[in-house]
Amino acid sequence: MHMASGAVLIRSGVPQAGTQPSGAGFPYPSSAIDMAKIIRASGFEVKFEHEKSSRNYISLHGADQWLPVIQVAHELIIATEAHILSDWIISLLGREKAHKDTLHIKYFVSMNDGTSKQLEMSGTGEDVLRALDTFEQDLRD
Repeated sequence: MHMASGAVLIRSGVPQAGTQPSGAGFPYPSSAIDMAKIIRASGFEVKFEHEKSSRNYISLHGADQWLPVIQVAHELIIATEAHILSDWIISLLGREKAHKDTLHIKYFVSMNDGTSKQLEMSGTGEDVLRALDTFEQDLRD
């Protein structure tokens, strides 16, 4: 899937949730709405994979944090020196929760040659944020 360099795509799915919930529409974690607002406030265009009427927002209960599936263009990673996804997660959850809670993420980066790189992970926030930062840095190098 080709992406505009400044656009962020929120894809359907709930990372590491086991079986996807049944029901009408494509599943998105309820955190997708607030994450979209944070990304827009950071100056990026946000698109969803499906129209609003086709989305089914899922609330999973427990101390874990299920984050929306995010896809960005490689050019956005190159152009941004900050660790973008981990910064957005910290903005969404707050620094303490982001580092201490169990996080479930799935992250795609669309490469210029049409392929994509992916990181899917669950673990303590500290471990997940460190892995995200390393993943993005490796794509810059």
